[in-house]
Amino acid sequence: MINRVSNRRGVLAGLAAAPFGGAVAAAVAADPDATLLALGTRFEAAWAHERKTDARFKGDLSAEAVAACEAAYAATGLIAEEIEPIRANTLAGLYVRARVLLWCMGSDPLIAEQFSDSPPATDVRMIVSLAQDVLRIGAAP
Repeated sequence: MINRVSNRRGVLAGLAAAPFGGAVAAAVAADPDATLLALGTRFEAAWAHERKTDARFKGDLSAEAVAACEAAYAATGLIAEEIEPIRANTLAGLYVRARVLLWCMGSDPLIAEQFSDSPPATDVRMIVSLAQDVLRIGAAP
């Protein structure tokens, strides 16, 4: 069975990168996180659209509203899935990955209690603390 989501994602990614092929290759050579940063820019735009769509349809449970919100969420999720396997090499790259974690958890600020129903263990608190530090430092001018 063909995975339509993967195929569609691949086609869309190819279309998005096609006009910039040489420029993207040059940027990747200049910055080890160029691909991650480009995806981060797309992710932030998609997440902003998702929040705007959610605000537009707040409290509206019509089929149109649900479909619009689900489509916006799915678009952000597809970019998050592209970011997930890419390892960061710079603080800017770590920041992109931490923003995806923030989106996944649906919370700003990110809090350890989201990871379990009981009081979070030290390892969970440290992971959240590390992500909070990356978000704070990465957002600084």
